[in-house]
Amino acid sequence: MPGLKQLIPVLLAAFTLILGGLVTASSAQQPVLSPEAERAAIIDRVNGYFNALQHLHGRFSQIGPNGEFSEGVFYLERPGKIRFEYALPNPLLVVADGFWVGIEDRNMKTTDKYPLAATPLSLLLEERVDLNEEASIIDAREEEGFISVTFEDSGGAAPGQLTLVFGSEDLMLRQWIVLDAQGLRTEVSVFDLVVGTPVDPTLFWIADNATYDVGDR
Repeated sequence: MPGLKQLIPVLLAAFTLILGGLVTASSAQQPVLSPEAERAAIIDRVNGYFNALQHLHGRFSQIGPNGEFSEGVFYLERPGKIRFEYALPNPLLVVADGFWVGIEDRNMKTTDKYPLAATPLSLLLEERVDLNEEASIIDAREEEGFISVTFEDSGGAAPGQLTLVFGSEDLMLRQWIVLDAQGLRTEVSVFDLVVGTPVDPTLFWIADNATYDVGDR
């Protein structure tokens, strides 16, 4: 099983899935803002979406650092719960139950378990999300028809940077890009999103064979 450090791109992928249903007025309908005010407005919209969201599920596709392709489905229930289920041949299943994150290898039938608070997931699965307070905002801008927000964990527990890319006309999420501490790049796209529909709560149960609070290997 890979350790937590190697799984940070997988965990960060969940961030973008949560953002999939973000919709707001087009930029053409907004007043002209200074760069500082525009940046603040972008972050406020993202915060507002998270804090209004409770249920979301859909599909995702992912391109890894070496060009490997994976896809699957995800289920979200805020605060604290997400299931990130890869389609075979990728054997991984990532589940957060509100307190722990379980990383299950369905081929090996093993599960490693980490405190949710020690993973990037906690930043956007909290009951109240405030990126200005909890994250270090590196950039937030609009250019060439797209809006992008780049941030990292201000506490340093989850090294790497996450960039969210939205269409500037509708502020729907188009792409997610993460650079990990080694400079490796992972991209995720989301689609077929369903907002506001609860799912079976057992989807957020972690396998009973989990090894608790393991470190990097």
